[in-house]
Formats: sequence, C-alpha cells, structure tokens
Amino acid sequence: MKPFASLLLTICLMTTGFFAGAQKALDPNNPIVYLGIDFSALKIINEPRITAMDVKTQYQAINQLVVAEAKKYDWATALGMPNYSSDIGVTMARNEQADISHVFTTNTADDAHLKEDDIKKMVAKYNFQGKKGTGLIVFYETFNKGSETGSMWVTFVDIGTKKVLLTERMSGSAKGFSVRNYWTAPVYKVIQDVKKYKASEWRSKI
Repeated sequence: MKPFASLLLTICLMTTGFFAGAQKALDPNNPIVYLGIDFSALKIINEPRITAMDVKTQYQAINQLVVAEAKKYDWATALGMPNYSSDIGVTMARNEQADISHVFTTNTADDAHLKEDDIKKMVAKYNFQGKKGTGLIVFYETFNKGSETGSMWVTFVDIGTKKVLLTERMSGSAKGFSVRNYWTAPVYKVIQDVKKYKASEWRSKI
C-alpha cells in the first residue's frame, strides 16, 4: 500500500473510532435525563396497605420522592454521569392514566411477569414531546410484600427514536414505616447496586 493511502486509511480508522466513542450513550461526558418511574405494568402482591383508592397517589408520591431527594437517590453518581437532569412529567402522566383493574394479586408467580419485549412495547407508546438524547426510565414491576422486595427494569432509551438501548431487571429490599418509603427503598437499593456492580458493565455496552 502506498504511504499516502496507508496514512489516509489510518486517519479514517481513527476518526471512525473517535465518533463511535463519542456516541456512547453512557459516556460520562454525555447528558442523560431521568424520566422517572413508570408504574403502568405494576403488580402488587399481597400488600393490604394499598387500595384502589390510593394506589395512584402512592405511584406519584414515590416518583416525586426520588426527585425531591436526589442526593439520596443519586442516579448521577451511580452512573458516573454528572451531566444529569430530571424531567418526570412523562411518567407522571403515564401513571395517572394507568389501568389499575389488574394491579392487585395474591399470585406470587406474578412477581416476574414482564419480559424485555414488554418494556420495548411500553417505551414505544410514549410521547416524549420532541425531546432527544439519552433517557433513563425505571419500570416498576412488582411490590411483593411476601418477600419484602420490589423489582423493576432499569431502562435506557434513545428518546428521539424510542429505541431501548439497554434494559435490565433488578430488585431491592423493601423497608420503612410509611407505604411510600417502604416501596421507595428498593429503588435506593437498586441505585446502590448499579453503582457497585452495573455502571461500568453497562458503559461498555451502550
């Protein structure tokens, strides 16, 4: 290969590698928007303290608590992404419209009722109102009072295209005096586990 052609090829490869790296969704230099917790597919298993009258109130209270106490529920540090912002309007609206007719159950088999394809279908139905960039949505799957655990899907999306970049099911222990705090505790535990075990792995994938 002629020297000039070889040099040109090297430059092209370097440039390609540079832009590929720049497009990494979880690059610490990139912005990320926390879009909140979606409860629209939640199953509540053997939890008598929550009723049809107040279930949506609990949804919104948990969603708001995570944002209000951002220093505790610290997604930015867990992910190593300081260019972090939150905008939970889309999930608040989704939760308000959620069908709660099949939320309550005594069937423990409902603990893991969602699959990755279900998450993709739910994301596809969102109206992100023209927003773009990388978004983080938590799809809360189950409140399981018997096992005292909350399970959820931590999900990263390309907001502009509604493409699910990565989604993974995680669980955490429930604790606390109020219903709100009890079922927000698993979110805290998941955030801690993301920081310890998942962030670097995910960063290598997307």
